[in-house]
Amino acid sequence: MFEEGVSPKWEDPRNNYGRTLTMQYTIKDDDIETFLQMSQNYWLKLMLLVLGESIESGKHINGIRFIDKTQFGRKIMYRFEVWVNKAIDLEGLEKLKELLTQTFGSSVDDKPIKV
Repeated sequence: MFEEGVSPKWEDPRNNYGRTLTMQYTIKDDDIETFLQMSQNYWLKLMLLVLGESIESGKHINGIRFIDKTQFGRKIMYRFEVWVNKAIDLEGLEKLKELLTQTFGSSVDDKPIKV
């Protein structure tokens, strides 16, 4: 789910030089059903936070994604991504990472987007 006119690609000019905040979950086979139910709640919470403008630095969020990164036969892995534009300041970025960590119970990996 991205802002109108913004593509979920690093090459999109509005994403370039921004950041991707990632929360990744590796799941054991016997926990998949529990995780999938939990992930529906997480996705709903994330959408409501972004759409409801409940995030202080929300004006800098270009979009969010939920991705299945499972490697069949090796591991089950999913991740949530929050894409922010380059206009976000360091304080806003840190507050956003803290909010995501507290809300979704996962550490947040922060990667720059640079084409």
